[in-house]
Amino acid sequence: MYPTYRDGTRVLVNLDAYLQKTPESKDVVLALHPFKIGVYIIKRVSHVTDDGRYFVVGDNSFSSSDSRGFGPLRLEKILGRVIETRSHE
Repeated sequence: MYPTYRDGTRVLVNLDAYLQKTPESKDVVLALHPFKIGVYIIKRVSHVTDDGRYFVVGDNSFSSSDSRGFGPLRLEKILGRVIETRSHE
């Protein structure tokens, strides 16, 4: 998610954020990469597709691995909403 998050940035994620509601456009989410087992990604929700999947994008569009390459995510791949960041000291 560079330039928003740099290496070493710590994030706080609300893992209960989507138990009673669904992600909305512009939410920054923690998700499981759809093809790389055990890899977590932080992306911004761009929009929800007609079939209820979530199109997520990185803030650095020129070098981001996101829905433009792997397609929209199912809700079960989205783990929570990023609610706070702290620079690594």
